[in-house]
Amino acid sequence: MQRFLSTILIALLAASLFAQVQSKPTEDKDATEPTQAVVQAGRLSNEQLSPTAGTPIAQPADATDGQPQQVDCLPGSLIPVKPSSMLFNCDYAALLTQEDAALIAAVGKQLEEMTTAELVFVSVPSRGEMPLGEFSLKLAKTWGIGKKVQDNGVLLIAVKDNLLEGKPGMIRIEVGYGLEGCLNDAKCGNILDNIALPPFIAQKDAITCSAALRDAYIYLAQEIAKEYKTEFDDSVPKVAMPKEPLDLVDWAIKMGNWLLWSCIGVGILMGIFSKGKTKSHSTYSSGSVRSSGGNYYSQNSSSSNKNNHYGGGNFGGGGAER
Repeated sequence: MQRFLSTILIALLAASLFAQVQSKPTEDKDATEPTQAVVQAGRLSNEQLSPTAGTPIAQPADATDGQPQQVDCLPGSLIPVKPSSMLFNCDYAALLTQEDAALIAAVGKQLEEMTTAELVFVSVPSRGEMPLGEFSLKLAKTWGIGKKVQDNGVLLIAVKDNLLEGKPGMIRIEVGYGLEGCLNDAKCGNILDNIALPPFIAQKDAITCSAALRDAYIYLAQEIAKEYKTEFDDSVPKVAMPKEPLDLVDWAIKMGNWLLWSCIGVGILMGIFSKGKTKSHSTYSSGSVRSSGGNYYSQNSSSSNKNNHYGGGNFGGGGAER
């Protein structure tokens, strides 16, 4: 019996290794970089996207008069200063249509009222020479997105000139400590790859690109709401993750690995029972309940921000960027 199991294990291992070698793609320098993205329909041109560090950049149009205002940047950078009040949509680079901008603002407000979490969209014309990860993290910390104790802030930031040129550093999701469990790096990467970026890479029109950013924001809001065991009403459209086509080679590898480890597990159990050595274990747990994101929290531990300011949340660099 042991010789039979050994033969099966060797055959499965060989088949799995062969499938992985066959499926390994060849490196293509051009394939690692996204194609040039285009934003049209009356948006800012690329020539308008060259502000100098520390100078004002356009602020989103005020709902009362429709006239764009100016906002200062932090000294020595192109990072916008913290708004005087809590805004969920800070579209400084005019990437959104008015309808999408209004919906993002409404969804963010409803999410904060339901959960106390703060999800903010920011677009900037340029990030200068600063890497996007550093730019995003400094902005999120300086603004204090999220509640101070729960660290439940999330920032979705888009850089217009990189989107126009198809360069890395186009977009990033920055996740506060308290939500790193429900919005891990892999999930954030999937949101960017499958929802936010495809229209830009395919050089779609500005309205389609705006809708992609809106949908990425709503999907993030849905995931945060799930973490707090709540959901939006019918006024917020549901956004689903696009299904990827079945990869037969990847499926074969996963099945081979599953069978391999299953046989190993059966072999180990047979060896244990054959020697008559069984053990029982008991484990006990006690103490406070801890969220998957790593912070102690209760849905009702902190009320919605009545002062209309960001709550002072902290970030540690979790998330994803493209």
